[in-house]
Amino acid sequence: MRLFWQGWWPAHSVVVVEVNGYEIGPKARLTKADLAGTDLAGVDLERAVLVQAELSEASLPGVNLRQSDVRWANLSRADVSGANLQRAHLTGANLSGADCHESDFTEASLHGADLRNSNFQQSNLTGAYLVQTNFTGASLRGARLVDACLWQANLEETDLSEADLTGASLWRANLRGAIATEGTVWPGSFDPAAAGVVQGSDD
Repeated sequence: MRLFWQGWWPAHSVVVVEVNGYEIGPKARLTKADLAGTDLAGVDLERAVLVQAELSEASLPGVNLRQSDVRWANLSRADVSGANLQRAHLTGANLSGADCHESDFTEASLHGADLRNSNFQQSNLTGAYLVQTNFTGASLRGARLVDACLWQANLEETDLSEADLTGASLWRANLRGAIATEGTVWPGSFDPAAAGVVQGSDD
């Protein structure tokens, strides 16, 4: 990563860096960019366009992707921990095996995204659009899914221990074999046992 431009305004600064020949910064245009395995820790990509970008195994802890367009991007096995993805567009994105613990996906859209075997522990998915999202085998332990839309989502064998699903919509969601604990909070009159949820231990 190489710093090549920095501009200053009275209230804030904007830093643009160069990675693999791409300019990385707020509102960057990175459609189909090849950034696989790169170190982008803590960079500011707010409102950037990363449609179909290749980010597999990239290091993105603490990255700011707020309101960015990350549709159909490949972030498989990437480190996205502690990142800001509020209101980001991740329709069809591949985050299988990605580490997204403690990241903020508030009101983000992950429609049809592949999140198999990913780590979303302690992440914030409040108000997120998770229609037909595939969470198979993922860990959502301690995650906040308040008011999330999980229509037809696949939550088979996910870990929902201590997760908060207050007000979430689970219409036709698949929860067979999902693990919950006494600390898991379900929406309204939802019956986890009837949905095939397995009761685990809080330990």
